[in-house]
Amino acid sequence: MKLPRRLLSGLLAAALVPLGVVTLAPASPAAADPAPAPAGAAGTPSTVSADALPTAQINGIVWDQVVVGDIVYAVGKFSAVRPAGSPAGQNESPRGNAMAYNINTGEILNWAPTTNGTINAIAASADGQTLYLGGEFTTLNNQTAWRVGAVRASDGQRAPLGAAANGSVKALSVSPDGQTLYIGGAFTQINSSARQRVAALNLGSQQLTNFAPKIDNYYVRSIVEAVDGSAVAIGGAFESVGGSDKPGHGIAIFEKDGSLRKNNASSVVRGAGAEASVMSVKADEHGLYAASYSRLGTFEGVMRLNWVTGDIDYMADCHGDSYDVLPAGDVVYAASHSHDCSNIGGFPDVSYHYHNAVAYTNAATGTVKDNHGAGYKNYAGQNATTNLNFYPDFTPGKISGAIQATWTVEGNDKYVVYGGEFLAVNGTAQQGLVRFARRDIAPNKQGPMDKGGAFKVSGSSPRAGVVSLSFKANWDRDDKTLTYNVYRDAMNGQPVTSQTATAGFWERPDLSATDVVEPGSTHRYRVQVTDQWGASTVSDWVTVKAAEGQGLSKYGARVLADGAAHYWSFDETSGDKAEDFVAQRNLTIRGKAYKRGAGSVLGSGASLGLTSDSANKSHAATRVASQAPTAFSMEAWVRTTSTSGGEIMGYGSSAANQSWSRDRMVYMRNDGTLSFMLYPGKLTTITTPKSYNDGQWHHIVASLSPTAGAMLYVDGNLAAFDGAMTAGQSYSGYWRIGGDALSGVNGQPSNTNIQADIDEAAVYSTPLSARQIGEHYTAATGKQVEPDKGDDKGKDNGKDNAGKDKDNGKDNAGKDNAGKDKGKQPEGKALLDDSFERSVNGGWGKAQAGGEWKTTWNAAAFSVDGTSGRIAMAGPRSSASIISDPVKSTSTDAVVDFSLDAVPTGNGAFISYAARTTKAGQYQATVRIGSTGNPVVTVSRVVKGKETSLGSYVMKQPYTAGQPLHLRMVVDGAESTNIQTKLWAGDAEPAEWGIEAVDNDKTLNEAGTVGLTTYMSGSAGPETVTLSVDKVTIKQH
Repeated sequence: MKLPRRLLSGLLAAALVPLGVVTLAPASPAAADPAPAPAGAAGTPSTVSADALPTAQINGIVWDQVVVGDIVYAVGKFSAVRPAGSPAGQNESPRGNAMAYNINTGEILNWAPTTNGTINAIAASADGQTLYLGGEFTTLNNQTAWRVGAVRASDGQRAPLGAAANGSVKALSVSPDGQTLYIGGAFTQINSSARQRVAALNLGSQQLTNFAPKIDNYYVRSIVEAVDGSAVAIGGAFESVGGSDKPGHGIAIFEKDGSLRKNNASSVVRGAGAEASVMSVKADEHGLYAASYSRLGTFEGVMRLNWVTGDIDYMADCHGDSYDVLPAGDVVYAASHSHDCSNIGGFPDVSYHYHNAVAYTNAATGTVKDNHGAGYKNYAGQNATTNLNFYPDFTPGKISGAIQATWTVEGNDKYVVYGGEFLAVNGTAQQGLVRFARRDIAPNKQGPMDKGGAFKVSGSSPRAGVVSLSFKANWDRDDKTLTYNVYRDAMNGQPVTSQTATAGFWERPDLSATDVVEPGSTHRYRVQVTDQWGASTVSDWVTVKAAEGQGLSKYGARVLADGAAHYWSFDETSGDKAEDFVAQRNLTIRGKAYKRGAGSVLGSGASLGLTSDSANKSHAATRVASQAPTAFSMEAWVRTTSTSGGEIMGYGSSAANQSWSRDRMVYMRNDGTLSFMLYPGKLTTITTPKSYNDGQWHHIVASLSPTAGAMLYVDGNLAAFDGAMTAGQSYSGYWRIGGDALSGVNGQPSNTNIQADIDEAAVYSTPLSARQIGEHYTAATGKQVEPDKGDDKGKDNGKDNAGKDKDNGKDNAGKDNAGKDKGKQPEGKALLDDSFERSVNGGWGKAQAGGEWKTTWNAAAFSVDGTSGRIAMAGPRSSASIISDPVKSTSTDAVVDFSLDAVPTGNGAFISYAARTTKAGQYQATVRIGSTGNPVVTVSRVVKGKETSLGSYVMKQPYTAGQPLHLRMVVDGAESTNIQTKLWAGDAEPAEWGIEAVDNDKTLNEAGTVGLTTYMSGSAGPETVTLSVDKVTIKQH
C-alpha cells in the first residue's frame, strides 16, 4: 500500500456475506447448466470475462451487496439510482441507501427501503425472503431502528427483528442452517445486554444467544460461520480477544459457544489497530478466506486459512489494500487496489497503477518470493497462489476520501458483481455497480488492447529473400494467450505464419515472424491478433522489399518456417557480430577467446569457435534487454571434447559480465552430460544420462511449456524432461551463448564458458514439437533420427527423468520422425469404426466395430439416419453426451468427421471429443464454433471436475454451415501421455499438428472409453442446430 489516503475507521463499512458456495466454472455434461469453456493460460482456471455489462447505477457509494437468486441487493450511502448509460443527474429515481437490480439484465427493481444513515452491511435469510441491514442509521422506513433491522425481499417493508445496537454495525452474517444472525461492529451492547463488538441472535426466538466473545478494542469488520457449522470467524481492526493477541489479532476463530479456538490464525499475518484491519472473512468447503488492508506494510492481500489449525493454506501477497473477497470454485475474486503482485509472480509495481478487481487461483501453486518493495513485511517461503489474467479497469471515486473504486464483490454461478464508488469501468461511465459474466454467456469483446494502428509492426529484409517482421506481444484484459496471424498482401487467404504467445501486460515479449519470398520482390504485411473467443485486432499494413542476392540455406528456411523469434547462423567469417535474421537482435561476441569461420554442421557456411579456458573467456550476447519468455524453445548445434564443461546457451541479466540472475540455461557438466536449468525461486534441473563431449556435432533443443514442463532433446530424441518444471524466473535480460555464471548449479562444471564450436542457434517463442525437432536434425544431417537406446550412465535427477523417458523418447522419435505418423492414420484393424449406416432413435446403437454407444445425458438428442450420427443441439445451454464401450489401448489415433447444419449464434456451440475417459477424468479436444471468430480448438485434461488447458489454437478460416470438418487426436502413452491434435476443413489433411503436448498426470494412465459431448452457449439463439457425425475411426497408434 503506497497510496496516501484518509481511511478513517468510520468509513470502513462493508462486509459481504455469501449465500452458499459460488462457483463459476465449467460443469459436467449432466449438470443443469453446463458450461464447457477454454481454460486460462498455462492450465490456470478461467475467470469471468472482463466485459463490463450494463448495470444499474447509484449516485454515491456501495458498501455491501448480497445476491439472492437473480437479484442483487446493494446498500451503502446514496440517494438515487439511474439506468445503465444515463449520465449523473438524469433519469434518476430516489433511493435511501438501499436498492436492488436484476443480475441477468442489470435493470433496476422496485425495492426501496430507506434509512436515515449509511447502511454498512446486508445479509439474507436462508430462504431469501428477508434482508437484514446494519449500519449507522437510527430509522428504517421512517420507524426507529437502532443500527440494525430487517425488511422483506418482496417489497422492502419492515420485518420483525429483535435487535438494537448502541454503536456502529459493520458486519452481518446468517449461519448456513439459517437459524442464527451474527452481528459485528463497534457496539458494546445489543438490546441493552453487554456484547463487546460481536453478538448472535436466534432468528426463531428473536433472542440473543450466549455467543458473547469479548473483543477488546476497535471493531469487528466481518463475520462468517464455517459451512459445516463447526466454528465462527471474525475479522477486523481489534488487537486482541479476551486479552489474547495470538490468536486474536485482526482475525479470530471461535467455537460455537464463543470460546476462542487456540490456533495459529494470527501467528503469521498480524495486521490490526488504527491503521490496519482484516476487512472481509468468507467461507466455503475449502477453508476460511480473509482480505486485509494496512498502512503499516503488514499484509494487504488475500489468504486462505485452515479452520482447525489456523495455518495459512496460501496467500496472495500483493501490495495494495484488499477490501473484500469472493471464493468462486477454482477462482477467488477480490475488491482491492493492488499495485504489486510480483511477490507471487504477478504484475510488478508500474507507476502506481491500481487494479481494483483481481482474481487468483483458489489453491497453493508456489511460494511467496522475497519482497520487491521496501516497507513491507517479508512473507518469503509461505505458500502462494497465482494472480490470474483478469484486469478490468476502474476509474476511482472521491466520496470516501480513500481514492478507491471497489469495496465489495459478490456473485452467483453466472456473474461476479462489484460495488463501490467507481465512476467508470473500462473507460465507459458506470457508477457504483457493475456485472461481469461467465465466459460462455459474456460478449467477450475486450480482445487485444493495443488496437489497430496502436499495435505497431515493423518490417525489414536482413537477407536476400527473407522478410522479417517485429512486434511486441499484445495484451488482453481477460485472455493471457493470444494468436498472431501474419498475412501477406491480402487477408482473404491463409496467413503466412501463425503463432501463439502467453504473457501478462507487464511481461510482453518481443515477437517476430519471418517470410521467405523471391529476392527483390516487394510485399505488404499485416498482423492479426486474436484471443480464444474470437475478439481480434489488426495492425496497419507495413511494406517491405526483400533484399536481392543469394537466398537462405534450406536449413535456415526450415528454422524460419517453424517460427523462430531469433536465428543466428554464425556464418560470418570475421568481426565480433552475429546477425539475427529475424528480429535484428544481433549478438556481440565478447572477449578474445574465439575464432570466426570454423566449419559448419551444414557443410557450407561457418560456425563460432569458442576457445575459452579458465583464464581467457568469450561469450556472445544480445545487446538489448527484453522480458524473459514464459514459453520457448532454444536450439543450437554443438561440437566439443571439453572435460571442464560450461554454459552453452541461456538467459542472463547481464550482456557483458557474469549475470546476477541467470535462468533458462543449458550447460555441459565435466562428464559431458547436458543439463537444462530453471530458477523460479528455487533451482530445478533436468540432466541427460548420456555424455556428448565426443567431438561430434550434436543438436540440442531445450523447451519450456507452462503446461507440459521442461524438455531437453538431443539429436532428435527426448533425453530428459520434468513435467513439474513449468516456469522460470521473471526478469529482463539477454540471450547468451557460450558462457555465464554457473555457481550453485547442480553438477557445477569447472568452467563457466565452454570450449566448443557452436552453430545455427535459434530461439522460438513457443516450444517446438518433437516432429519439428526431428525435421531440423534431418535437414542439417540428411539422416533420420535414430531411436536413443540409452546407456548405463545416470546423474542425479537427470537419471530419473531421462531414464524414465528414454522409451518415451524412443517411441516419439520412431513415430514422428520415421514417417509413420505424418500424413494419415496408421493402417491396420480399427479399435472402433463407425460410419453410421443404420437407423436409430434415442441413441446411436452399435458401432460397426467397437461395441455399443451409450448415451449418458439427453438420449432424446441422439439419432442415426443411415448416413450420420446426429445430435440435436436445441437452443441455449442444451447439452448431450455419449460414450463408447471401453477401448482397450493407451495409444489411440482417432479421426472424427462432422459438420453443423447452421452456424450457432453468440458464443456458439462446444463440441468435445473425449479421447480417453477413465474413472479419474479424461483427455479431450473441444471445438468451439460460433458466428463470431474462427473455430477454436482447446485440448485439456479434466480431473475431478477441474479442467486444465494443454493448448489451444484458432483455425485459419471461419466456419460455414454444412462444411465438413475433421478432428484428429492422438493420445499415446501411460506413464507420460503424448497428445497431438489437428482440425481441418476439406479433404487434404495438413501435415502440421495444431497442438502437441506432453502430460504426466498419473490418474489418467489407463485405457478407457471415448465419447462426444455437445453444449450450446447461453448466448446462442433459440433455434436447434444439428451436429452430424459422418464417421468415427479409432486405430492403434
